Amino acid sequence: MNRRTPWWVEALVHAALLLAVCFALYPVLWVVTLALSPGGTPSARALPWPEAVSLDNFRAVALQHDAAGRWLFGRQLFNSVFVAVATAATSVALATPAAYATARMRFVGDRAGMRVLLATQMFPGVATAVPLYVILDGLGLLDTRAGLVLVYATTALPFAMFQLRGAFEAIPRELEEAAMVDGATRWQAFFKVVLPAARPAIAVTALFAFMSAWNEFILAATFLSHEEAFTLPVALQRYVGEHDAAWGRFAAGAIVVSVPVMAVFYAVQRHLVGGLTAGSAGEVAAVMAGERGGEPRRAISALGVGAGGLGLAGLLAALGLLGAAERVLRHAALAELRDLAAALQLAERVLEGARVDLQRLDQLGRGQLRAALEGLENLAL
Repeated sequence: MNRRTPWWVEALVHAALLLAVCFALYPVLWVVTLALSPGGTPSARALPWPEAVSLDNFRAVALQHDAAGRWLFGRQLFNSVFVAVATAATSVALATPAAYATARMRFVGDRAGMRVLLATQMFPGVATAVPLYVILDGLGLLDTRAGLVLVYATTALPFAMFQLRGAFEAIPRELEEAAMVDGATRWQAFFKVVLPAARPAIAVTALFAFMSAWNEFILAATFLSHEEAFTLPVALQRYVGEHDAAWGRFAAGAIVVSVPVMAVFYAVQRHLVGGLTAGSAGEVAAVMAGERGGEPRRAISALGVGAGGLGLAGLLAALGLLGAAERVLRHAALAELRDLAAALQLAERVLEGARVDLQRLDQLGRGQLRAALEGLENLAL
């Protein structure tokens, strides 16, 4: 019989967790305070809280124009979004077939090639800044978004291949073999079976590629020299000079730069939870059931929902919000039950389709047997 944990132990655990949360949020609170302060200068006080709330720093950052009167911040924001999205799309598009080939096929140099790719990750990206600068200068791609995308996609490709290779190796080969037995080609099995099953891993890979390109500063500052070609991290550096620093504008720009990353993370969080906790088994089952029953493909993420709900409930319980934690757990359990019920319905459709196929095969076999017996009787006569 388990004994209940003493109340003072739970109080100490909650206090320690609350202290850890405060320690993590303290720098973020300082950044928000500097961004909302009119002067934007840090003051020597323990509790970061603005004496007067003002949006002047955000206006100064967002409404910045160049000498010709063009909206400079909008141009730089577009550069960052374009470079990050293009880097994620290019790296995933190139890494997906390459990772599938290394995971499913054996060819000369496959292991050696993966070791070479792994060795490239041992060197920092800044070590290749000089040769990359010479190459981009020769190609005429300095101060261009295309050149920056080419550099970022090259550095993100090895990690994307390793990430996706593990996801493809976790998918059973029998699924592709069953699809090809039913008449699908290798490419059809890849697009209709393997890719939907690896969707969480692809989302995680694209997110990491997006974040690495969005936050990168050193290479962008090396290859870009005109302010209309700057990305946001390079533009933020101008607020901190050698003799002066506009900390308020720098903090406001840091918040603006962080918002898109948080939005992308929120958009793909379901795939992240499904990929890191539930694995690909639920996705594979949903794909097979959807293809067989003619219904749209759906991901079975019951384990992912449960894991996310438990994590949020644990945080709320640590902060002492027991009622909110209980509601989160109840909501997670209901969502898990709904997903399991949907999975059972899809499984029933698969079984029904298999039963119909067996009946057709049985009728076909009886007809062929009857025809063979009649042929033998005609020969005997």
